[in-house]
Amino acid sequence: MAGCPLFLFDLQTVHRAYRPCSLRSRKFWEKKLTLPVDDPFWTKHHPGDRWNCKCSLEQTDEPVNRPDDLEGVDPPQRGLENNPGKDGHTFSDNHPYYPDKCSHCDFYKSASLKNKVKGIFTNRVKDCYNCPYINGCLSRMSNDGFKLEKSFSNGGKLYIHPNVDVHKDDYKSMKQICLEFARLGNDVKMTPRLHFMSEDYQRIYGSLKGTKYYKKCPDFSVNGVCYEYEGFLKPWSKKKVGRMLSHGMVQSDHLIINNTNGCSDRFIRKQIVARQKTSPSGIKEVWVYEKGKIRPLLKDGTFV
Repeated sequence: MAGCPLFLFDLQTVHRAYRPCSLRSRKFWEKKLTLPVDDPFWTKHHPGDRWNCKCSLEQTDEPVNRPDDLEGVDPPQRGLENNPGKDGHTFSDNHPYYPDKCSHCDFYKSASLKNKVKGIFTNRVKDCYNCPYINGCLSRMSNDGFKLEKSFSNGGKLYIHPNVDVHKDDYKSMKQICLEFARLGNDVKMTPRLHFMSEDYQRIYGSLKGTKYYKKCPDFSVNGVCYEYEGFLKPWSKKKVGRMLSHGMVQSDHLIINNTNGCSDRFIRKQIVARQKTSPSGIKEVWVYEKGKIRPLLKDGTFV
């Protein structure tokens, strides 16, 4: 009787007939087990409650047929105790896919100490399908896959894509810059490095199509506008200001450069003007990053 499940529907049907294929349930098949739809047997047993099971049900109007030895049926195997037809879950949270305890779960480990203590005093039990920590994480995810990292009272928000390389040398500086932009009330997204043929690239960087920056991956966006951050390798020298500008122009016309060593604004302006002469539309906006803070130096083509 192996094969696809068979479902027959009729206005007169009030019972279910077991049509199993496994040896474990052969007695149900041979004895033509037929029970009412609301029979308690179906709350504990159902086709698919054994691994590699190919059993099926079919509705029928045949009379009830209940074998005498139903009570001796083996329980469902681990992870299949639930009935997908009732709870909509393929597996139970007892499945090896799920952690044995909340303390073994990465979502719980990232929870605040306050929530962990609250869980202890409320005697909360493991319920992966209704876990407040998992649901909280999902609620912080925006529609395009970015996770909400920080929000401010003025409406500013910082989102970080899960594929952003957190091990990059300039990750901490870039995150601080993004926080500063968000603190000013902007919607900021830290974006990952992606191949331009991928679906994620088209979704995240689709606005670059038709521009010279298409196929590039700027570091983050502010209200939908892509920005590129450029730092420097020690030791410091003034020549590196020009290099940061030149490297950044390849990725975006909105730039942030690291000026932690305090190069004069006059010198940075000269470097910007020199590049504007060779590429008039190459730089539209420049911010400087100094000791954890940002400030604009060029906006809309005009020096601030």
